[in-house]
Amino acid sequence: MELSVIINIVGITAYSLLAIFFLWVMLVPNILSRTFFWLISVLAILFGRLNLYFLPEYLAQQEIQTIYMFLLIVEKVFLVLGLYYFFNKRISLNYYVKVFSFAITAFVLIIGLKYGADASFIAMIVFSTCQAFFLLYIMKMLYQKKKHMYLNQPFFILSLFVFYAIHWLTYPIALNYPLWLTYGYLFGNVLNLIIYLYLAYLVLERFQYRMLKAETSALELLDEAKKANRTKSEFLANMSHEIRTPINGVMGMLELLQDAEMKTEYKEKINIAFTSSKILLDVVNEVLDYSKIEAGKLSLEYIEFDLINLFTEVFHTMENLANNKALSLTLDTDLIISRHVKSDPLRIKQILFNLIGNAIKFTEEGEIIVKAEQVHKANVDYLVCSIIDTGVGIDEDKLATVFESFQQADSSTTRNFGGSGLGLSISKQLSQLLKGDITVESVENQGSKFTVTIPLEIIEDFTFESTELDTTDIPKWQENTKILLVEDNRINQVVAIQLLKSFNLVCDVAENGAIAIAKLKLSLRIDTPYTCILMDCQMPTLDGYETTKRIRSGECGGLYKKIPIIAMTANAMTGDREKCLATGMNDFISKPIEREVMSKVLKSWISEK
Repeated sequence: MELSVIINIVGITAYSLLAIFFLWVMLVPNILSRTFFWLISVLAILFGRLNLYFLPEYLAQQEIQTIYMFLLIVEKVFLVLGLYYFFNKRISLNYYVKVFSFAITAFVLIIGLKYGADASFIAMIVFSTCQAFFLLYIMKMLYQKKKHMYLNQPFFILSLFVFYAIHWLTYPIALNYPLWLTYGYLFGNVLNLIIYLYLAYLVLERFQYRMLKAETSALELLDEAKKANRTKSEFLANMSHEIRTPINGVMGMLELLQDAEMKTEYKEKINIAFTSSKILLDVVNEVLDYSKIEAGKLSLEYIEFDLINLFTEVFHTMENLANNKALSLTLDTDLIISRHVKSDPLRIKQILFNLIGNAIKFTEEGEIIVKAEQVHKANVDYLVCSIIDTGVGIDEDKLATVFESFQQADSSTTRNFGGSGLGLSISKQLSQLLKGDITVESVENQGSKFTVTIPLEIIEDFTFESTELDTTDIPKWQENTKILLVEDNRINQVVAIQLLKSFNLVCDVAENGAIAIAKLKLSLRIDTPYTCILMDCQMPTLDGYETTKRIRSGECGGLYKKIPIIAMTANAMTGDREKCLATGMNDFISKPIEREVMSKVLKSWISEK
């Protein structure tokens, strides 16, 4: 078999594989136009090789040569266009016109010389010069973009174009020397294949570059998202502190005023103001809970509790709201077989408060039924609680969106009934965190039925002990009981002092941690030690965390290393309680301070007579 035939077979095989490669790359999104030109280029030279291999039996040598010239010019045209687009991402119409005009002019001149003037040798010189020009032009483009050639030493590839151009310029002379022509044909094919392999390498390197860039961008976006999340958490923590501080002042004073002797009309106004401040606090808590759930930082606490007592507490709390609207609120717990269970009672209460509160809010007349039962299914015990109302109902088209954040069934709902639009969303997500769910059935203008299903662990051997403390009676403390209140905000100082005064407790005030440490040291010198410390966390000069660490280290004396320190802070974000306990504090009270909560905590840490 002749060398030229072997070269053609190898060339046909190689260019077929390259065509498949560029076709495969075209299937990748956003890469179509980058390899489209090179696919045409490879197909052109592939057809050129097929022309040389199969057509000699059917066409004269002169026609085969002409077809081959045409296909090689087409190949170089699309080779140029493909490389230009690869580096520049777009091709102007003017550039298309220039490239095609040059190629068409060259081919017309070749045809004219070959068939019109019978000057085949000159036509071959024109063709060879055209091929050399295209190759040198490609080399120029690569040289200008050598930083994007993905090669440490681009000189080798650039020199190949020079050698290949020289090969074409000497081609008309080689036609007269068979040996030169044969090995020149081999040399030219090898160079051409190397060029196409380099183009394939460019495509693959571009893929790798983009993948690395995409990975880097993804990591940067992840870092930005984490930074944004941290910023949001810090913002919410700060806003929680700033909002809760004035609410604490308002609610504290109103709660103290409720116990004062005054006219009924004034008492009613104070009750309205106190209720309004609690509603405002509920909205703040909803936003904070939503942010915790969204960030995946809401903690659950699985403890044993009495399910019947939980429903009774919720019922008595919501009963007044229903009575104020002349609504009948009914609780049915007859189908609760095992009252002693294990789950998160705080979150279950929150779900029930939201659902029952919504039922009361959206019901103008009629009744609300809370029906609870236990269901055993697939070896799992479930609490199934239905809240059925005769309220405004929900349009069927809006049922799918009622659990979405900041959504209500109708835009007019917000105006008529108020609310943040977070209650149902939070309840749904809380139930799912508890591995349960909430469903809804509703008919507009007839009412709604919300059903919450939550898995429970039944506790067989359970002795329920009531942990509720009687906060109505003022306790009798040990003599010389003395509180140190560490608080920088004047309003919070007044509220706390008045609350402690109502419990027959006296206190000293320190505006920051540094003053608190000084007062503790002084108290030992004058032999009037403090019994308990109420510690704010965010203060100027020295905050509550650092102050607690220094007290626990013994800086204020050995007596105070184990003194009860109760955090009393407006911070209510996830981790705030844990942070307080980790620094050495014993307990945590979230502002606004409720009288009952304050009494319960103080009784836990201060000895009574």
